[in-house]
Amino acid sequence: MEKWVYKISFLCRFADIDVACDHLDSHEISYQYFSHKRKNPLIDNEEDIWMISIYSDDSREMLLYEKIIWQLSAKNLDILSVTRERLANQDWVSFVQDKFQPIAIENYYIHASHFEPSKDKVNIMINPKQAFGTGEHETTQLCLQGINFLKNSINFQPTNCFDLGSGSGILAIAAYKSLCKNVIASDIDKTSTEICIDNFQLNNVDIPCYHCAGIDHQEIKNSAPFDLVIANILLAPLLELCSEINSILSTNGFIILSGFLIEQEDELVEKYSAHKFELRHTLRKDQWSCLIMQKTS
Repeated sequence: MEKWVYKISFLCRFADIDVACDHLDSHEISYQYFSHKRKNPLIDNEEDIWMISIYSDDSREMLLYEKIIWQLSAKNLDILSVTRERLANQDWVSFVQDKFQPIAIENYYIHASHFEPSKDKVNIMINPKQAFGTGEHETTQLCLQGINFLKNSINFQPTNCFDLGSGSGILAIAAYKSLCKNVIASDIDKTSTEICIDNFQLNNVDIPCYHCAGIDHQEIKNSAPFDLVIANILLAPLLELCSEINSILSTNGFIILSGFLIEQEDELVEKYSAHKFELRHTLRKDQWSCLIMQKTS
């Protein structure tokens, strides 16, 4: 008997992505989200539209997920479309594996397990599953460049590192292989936490990953202060977590922040500067930004 995977997706504008993700997180729903450029026939440019997708092997859950999605309308969020699909499980796995080709980002080589590793780059093996983060997104690439900047441009040698909102674990693995062996990770999504642990094992790196919101886990607090915190999440949680990040970072420690647009840089810099952070470097790709800041006191 053929086994099916069910997928429900909806489109919303980037301005609404924080509200949409918070809503799904409150229901403990695992999801993926990706930029989904769409031509608007009413204006002469592309809208910044995002697609959020939820998967399940139980078709009955799709009705519940659709109801939860439409609840966003009550939050004044404009749902542009909702689609449902049934995917043959084996075909879906093959499709994802075929779609996820190896990616070279500076000295990093991100690949699935069915590809040969690179002989001259830092290999990061990721088997694409539900967790956000296969190395294709600009913010992941910017953070990898940020890690290289700290290592190569200022010879930063942290004693420990915390990857907040680790997704699939790419940045934690990169930090472990490039900067220091004392790395921990966390994610608010339980499925992402499990996938992180699987990917850490694939890469033979000893990195614990904790399921929690922000830094709300005793092991994280016990491991602080950190010399480096990496947070590739979204603007709203970056603003909300500023004080918490400050509380677990060592004096003269660095933060790598991404997951936001170039036009949102000033708001973040202003917020973190008020907590005695100084901007050391800015990286940009397309519409996305990455800030490297240092805690000065």
